[in-house]
Amino acid sequence: MFLNILLVTLLLIVLILLCPIHVLLYYDGKLKVKAGIPFLKFRVYPNKADDLLSDSLSLRKKRKLKKKLLKKEARAEKRREKDKRKGKKASQKKLSDTLKQTESKGYVKDLSRIFRFVRILAAKFGKKLHIKIKRLEIVAASEDAATTAYLFGALSQAVAYGLAAADYYTNIQFKNSRVSVKADFCSDKTKVNTEILFRIRVGSLLSFACSALWLFAKESMKDSLGDADGTTLDNTENKKGIAL
Repeated sequence: MFLNILLVTLLLIVLILLCPIHVLLYYDGKLKVKAGIPFLKFRVYPNKADDLLSDSLSLRKKRKLKKKLLKKEARAEKRREKDKRKGKKASQKKLSDTLKQTESKGYVKDLSRIFRFVRILAAKFGKKLHIKIKRLEIVAASEDAATTAYLFGALSQAVAYGLAAADYYTNIQFKNSRVSVKADFCSDKTKVNTEILFRIRVGSLLSFACSALWLFAKESMKDSLGDADGTTLDNTENKKGIAL
């Protein structure tokens, strides 16, 4: 009996690790993001509350959705009050404040470290990420004809280099007929119409997360050892009477 339970548990774990995660990104003036696994999908963005302003839903569905959102907000308010009574404080810092407090030298160092992480992780796990471009249509336009021409050239190069990098680091699929960059000299607004599907297995995603954590820990240890060596060196030089 115990052996059967163990085998079933191991089988479920293997099936979960092999299960692919889908993320569908759609943009046509408005961004929509959906995620899920086979036979189960849910919307990530935009919020369901935005559907109350849409004309596609009937009045009955809007009332039902509004009631559901009000109940969800009431539960969230109860959780916040409970956390306040327990003395929990959520300290959230804005990205702008964090960047202002960071020194320029440290910021450049952190930025180079992030690029190094991305390059290493992309080389190791990039091919496990499947990207399918179902549609990528860009129409460059601006108020000035010369600016439109420059914009068209820049967008064409960006798309070409982006697809080349994705083809080198990831497993990407697309048809040339579905990818296009055009220039419209009669319009004054750039339009983008795209639909991209990302797919990766749960096991690969967990391996990616573990490798990222290991790289971060290893780099942090190197920085700590480097700071310690620098402090020791400064103290030795000061004892010798060398002016710094």
